[in-house]
Amino acid sequence: MTQPLAVDVIVLGMGPGGEVAAARLLAAGKRVAVVERELIGGECAYWACIPSKTLLRPPEAKSEATRAAGVATPRLDWPQVAAYRDWMTRHLDDRAQVRSYQQKGALVVRGSQPRRAARLAELGLADLGAYLRARHVAQGWSVRRMRAELGVSRRWLVGELARLRLRS
Repeated sequence: MTQPLAVDVIVLGMGPGGEVAAARLLAAGKRVAVVERELIGGECAYWACIPSKTLLRPPEAKSEATRAAGVATPRLDWPQVAAYRDWMTRHLDDRAQVRSYQQKGALVVRGSQPRRAARLAELGLADLGAYLRARHVAQGWSVRRMRAELGVSRRWLVGELARLRLRS
């Protein structure tokens, strides 16, 4: 069996919370592995906050303009709005973020959809041929959400997270 790959911290989930944690840990000189199932940046950057705001703002601006004296009513150009949304979400491409974390020294692991019986330590690591171990595990997403995604008990999840930690 391959020796476990040791890092100081494993960050599970690279949404806004995970990104802040990883950036601060890397700046402090820690060896960090980041595990993300989808795109670095999470739901906010690609599917929720950013794209919805880029779609909501143009009609809001049009509405405001219709109430201003001396301003012609602007026309909404939906293809242009959609193109701007796609640009804002980087066309669902996180290669620049992955490269940036790697350049800062992070091990970036693309985790697949978790399965109920899968060990979290093995998420997306089949291609590395190694398990990760760390002194600390930081969760970029909530335990409640992790439990819902995995369909497991809190006790099972806490046990799996504990398995990731190095034994001194």
